[in-house]
Amino acid sequence: MDAKSTKWTKESAVVHIFNYALIRLVPFAHRGDVLNVGLVVFKSDRLDVRLNASPQLLNYFNVSSRAVEWIATHLRESDDPSIELDSRVARLSKATGYTLSEIGWFTIDSDNQYEQRISDINSEYIEKPKGQSAKKKAGSKLSKDLRKIFKEYDVFSGDIHDIDRHRVVANLPVGPSGKLHIDFMLKNSRYHATETIDFTNSDHAGSAEIKNAALASVTFQHAKDTLSNVGINCYLVFSATTLVERAVGPALKIAQREAIESFNMESREDKARYLDIILNAAGHKSLWRS
Repeated sequence: MDAKSTKWTKESAVVHIFNYALIRLVPFAHRGDVLNVGLVVFKSDRLDVRLNASPQLLNYFNVSSRAVEWIATHLRESDDPSIELDSRVARLSKATGYTLSEIGWFTIDSDNQYEQRISDINSEYIEKPKGQSAKKKAGSKLSKDLRKIFKEYDVFSGDIHDIDRHRVVANLPVGPSGKLHIDFMLKNSRYHATETIDFTNSDHAGSAEIKNAALASVTFQHAKDTLSNVGINCYLVFSATTLVERAVGPALKIAQREAIESFNMESREDKARYLDIILNAAGHKSLWRS
């Protein structure tokens, strides 16, 4: 199909077909991270560029709004509506920092349907994936206990965008396409990331314990890669009795590799030290005491 919008007749109604592509930001191309920030519609005489990037999400990935605006300007200035669609897409994809998705299409049979179709695409491919990435995962008892404490001190928010307001947020997406999540994240002058592992029901470093430990370590590593220009402290928080802590030692060593400190919530001293760090970072005047 050529680059121009086409039309055909069905039961006396003129149906227009438009080709489009998503604009995909690739801030960390070496890891395959992709962020949908808008779409382009290939009209017969011009390119209709629509941006729909959340300022908070751009800030999280340390991408300026000017960079996204530059992409929109570059797309418009580089477009040549007179050439075939494949050549048109190739021409627009030459710059670094972004890419275009595979070509899709939508139809309308009246002009007033155009904006609704654009809105539908935004909801399905740009806004919806973002919400899914931030979806809360089922947490352990330890994770739920920490969330409860953060709420009691009024430093927790269920909205990930509140990270810019020095609030603790849960399940912040990091890593490849946002498929990894930091259990708890806080930001002041730097980021404070917490991964939790509940060893309460463990009696040795089995496959489940090793898997959870490795996941925590990998998640920390991706968080460091993503936020290295801002700075990040990684904290491992776990729950285990003294005997269990010894038994799961091999798993703990794996999880601790990327952590600046680790804290056992079964230890009153560890618990107080960790919560003092987080509450201080959140600007809370009263330090936690049991």
